[in-house]
Amino acid sequence: MGAQPRSGPPRNGFHHGWVHGDRALGDHTLTALDAARGTTRWRTDLSRPVMSTPAVFNVGGADRVVVAAGDRLFCLDARGAVLWESEVPRLSAGRAESDGSRVYVGAGDGRGYAYDLNTGAPLWSVLTNTRPDTYRQLIYGPWDDWIEVLPTGAVLFSTVTNAIAVDPVTGAERWRLDGSYIYAPGVALPDGGLLLTTEWGVVDLIDPATGVRLWSAQAVPRAVNAGPVRDVRSGRVWLVGVGGQLTAIDPATGEVTVDRQLFTANTFSTPVIVGRQLIVGAQDGVIRGITV
Repeated sequence: MGAQPRSGPPRNGFHHGWVHGDRALGDHTLTALDAARGTTRWRTDLSRPVMSTPAVFNVGGADRVVVAAGDRLFCLDARGAVLWESEVPRLSAGRAESDGSRVYVGAGDGRGYAYDLNTGAPLWSVLTNTRPDTYRQLIYGPWDDWIEVLPTGAVLFSTVTNAIAVDPVTGAERWRLDGSYIYAPGVALPDGGLLLTTEWGVVDLIDPATGVRLWSAQAVPRAVNAGPVRDVRSGRVWLVGVGGQLTAIDPATGEVTVDRQLFTANTFSTPVIVGRQLIVGAQDGVIRGITV
């Protein structure tokens, strides 16, 4: 699976490289490519299917790649050497996040987990739902979530029913918001607000300190694994729906403007803005650049 940035500079690119897993290939490897040439820098066999999106963090001036594969969470250095691995119960298909001290990941047992970023030692876990069996704990848990560290320092785990902010040190719940926010990455705004998108295409502006909705707007028919992206030049936020509808959102007011229908294929990846172009891929095999 290709590593996709949520917003702003590509967090998953390191120096001039790019990291991706084997979600499409199924060969149990994590591969780093040279972003300029497309050549392979390194490939590491993790002996398990890599179903999650890799994340890159800086630890003491050095890049660290964190990725879940099967029932394990791996931390690798910038050359692909495994520094540590730790158990992730069942599976994780989302993306980890870090605050510089801890790594957070959602798992297939319905829990969100925290690990020490330097050693991989488990620190705490929090159960996100009280479903009565393991299957429903999985499907109603944060197994496919891209974890958020909020401006307040809290950690946000999202599921198909709730967004849950917890204390980064203890895992104690701070607030909970109803909504299926698991599939679309969020966007932190310069004024401290947080944009969250439901799988049904509703965009909510949230106060990250309290979880209170400040406004809510229907933006696209549906959004799955494709979150909004903010244009730093104009301040507008762009969202591409599953079916290719491109929508502009004013984050100050919640005003929604449908820009155009980009394609009729499906898309399941967050776009990026490079210069004046929004770059988006779709399942018709075409990557498009649109002037915005």
